[in-house]
Amino acid sequence: MEMVSVYSSKVILFLNNLLYNYIKKTMSVSLQKHKGIELRRRRQTFAANASEYVSTTASQVRIEINVDKECIDFETGYLMFELEGVKATGAATDLQSVPWCASSWIRDLRVYDRAGREIGEQVRHYNAFARKHFEMLGDGAVGADTYMGRMEGSTMRTDGAATLAGYERAHKLITHVFDVKSYFPAHLMGGLIIEIDLADKSEVLFTSNTDLGSITSYTLKNVRYVCDLVLLKPDAEASLRGQLQNGLEIHYESPMNHNQSIIAGAGQQRFDLGVASGRIKYVQAFQVLNDRVTPDSIDTFGLFSQNELTGYRTKLGSEWLTEREIKVSATKQCEYLVEYLKSMNLESSDIVNFYGDSTLDLDDRFVIGQKVEVSKDPDVSSGRRDFQSNKVELELNFGGSVAAATLYTNIMLEKNLVLLPGRQFKNVD
Repeated sequence: MEMVSVYSSKVILFLNNLLYNYIKKTMSVSLQKHKGIELRRRRQTFAANASEYVSTTASQVRIEINVDKECIDFETGYLMFELEGVKATGAATDLQSVPWCASSWIRDLRVYDRAGREIGEQVRHYNAFARKHFEMLGDGAVGADTYMGRMEGSTMRTDGAATLAGYERAHKLITHVFDVKSYFPAHLMGGLIIEIDLADKSEVLFTSNTDLGSITSYTLKNVRYVCDLVLLKPDAEASLRGQLQNGLEIHYESPMNHNQSIIAGAGQQRFDLGVASGRIKYVQAFQVLNDRVTPDSIDTFGLFSQNELTGYRTKLGSEWLTEREIKVSATKQCEYLVEYLKSMNLESSDIVNFYGDSTLDLDDRFVIGQKVEVSKDPDVSSGRRDFQSNKVELELNFGGSVAAATLYTNIMLEKNLVLLPGRQFKNVD
């Protein structure tokens, strides 16, 4: 009888797993973009809750996305606005916007449903995360009349004028649910609310010398989110709502960001990056020197410096990701690059397309990274704990004269959002 009971338990477990995998597969398919399931598609603009935001008096931008029947196609979405800058009267300096100013004013980013429940975690230091993303796709010398220059923002200068003209910008939000490639059924949640905390003026503007006190403020006008809304055909919508009864899964990625201080003169420094809630894909980091004295690096996110770094490694739980540190020296310049490219999950063709013709200066844009490798077979032990409640640590080894700097770290997490009946949802880690 005991053997029969054990056998029955195994059969039940097998059938439950089979049912779960089937439900999970059908749920993921239901949100994919298929030919013939769209009834109507339209472009919609959602304006922010104020006509303008002055950095000295405003601290937050709020955009309400009101939808009750349609899905959002985030692949078509852009955050658009005009950016102006003001310097002190009589200041004998040129006022400039920092490179990639379309994201420089976004300090923290949060997403809520219409009832005010937060989806996933907030993205802290979004401007640093976005700046790294764009800098590492090119050499940073983006002209005002290039595609990237007009949209994400090349440096604009006043040439002695008191104000920086209100240039229009368009920023593609690069993480959280905004990076979902399938339909996002916002109507099943009653819509969404986007909250953005404004960054300090010194992170958006700088001057042609070290007189940061001459910066008065920056102003955002006509802030809006533009995207396509998609109405599904009745049978597709009915299928979607039918799957909602068992929980409709949405998979997305979101970074857990930190900034910490590099202490001048120390040889080895370890950093507690917190406990990750979700599956970790990679860990990346870069340093920005605190002492910015040249006109080219006065903005908050200046050059990404190696800062005498000679090696690093990442610890997940009680285990290091590598058996030894990744070396960085004048004669060892490839291993850390290989690890960085792996962390970006790039194929060989991607590497050629992204970096093959780039004049990217690695000395000024020094970024390290490690991918968290796991087996795709769920029955195989990956050798490291990369799921919920993983404590992450970064060890940096320095040689020579280490300068005081700010360390920015990005831990990319895979997140699951499960939609339930009655406009409920839960975040599954």
